[in-house]
Amino acid sequence: MMTRKDFEIVAEEMRRNRPGEFSQSPDYHKGYMQAVKAVGFALVRINLRYDHSRFMQAVLKGEEPCSID
Repeated sequence: MMTRKDFEIVAEEMRRNRPGEFSQSPDYHKGYMQAVKAVGFALVRINLRYDHSRFMQAVLKGEEPCSID
């Protein structure tokens, strides 16, 4: 089972690889957000105590999440 530290490492790596504000097209940002959500939902299957919203906040720290609708 993954520990809190493992979840923090995943969130940190996803945050570090977040596209820059002007570096990519809007589709790239949309794809990134879809990937973040997909990873987040997969993690709940690993540990039932996992908090998806907390994970999303850790990944998007200091950023406005872009819409994926």
